[in-house]
Amino acid sequence: MFALLSMYLEHPELIFTSLPSLAFMAFYIWMIVHAVRNRDWLWVVFLVAFPFSAFWYFFQVYRSAPSATSGFELPGAHSRRRIKELKAQIHHLDKPHHHLQLGDIGRRAGADS
Repeated sequence: MFALLSMYLEHPELIFTSLPSLAFMAFYIWMIVHAVRNRDWLWVVFLVAFPFSAFWYFFQVYRSAPSATSGFELPGAHSRRRIKELKAQIHHLDKPHHHLQLGDIGRRAGADS
């Protein structure tokens, strides 16, 4: 492993000619950007010091994040589902706090409801 790393340090042009090296560099940068966005500064230092720790970061932090495990959902789908639920509750129960919640969702969305 150190021989490979020393080879890339001696000949940095090899990084950009090898497809696996480019794939690892893209993955490595992706993990660093994710750590910076989440403000995991200890992980950022660890990733910079030990580049192959990107795989460890991926399995320990990135995959355990709720957004990665919840699946794909279109933007606003949760709000539309909640609006539909609130309108049904308002129709059947007509409670003031349901109106308040519906207004909060509309205000956050920028709609006049």
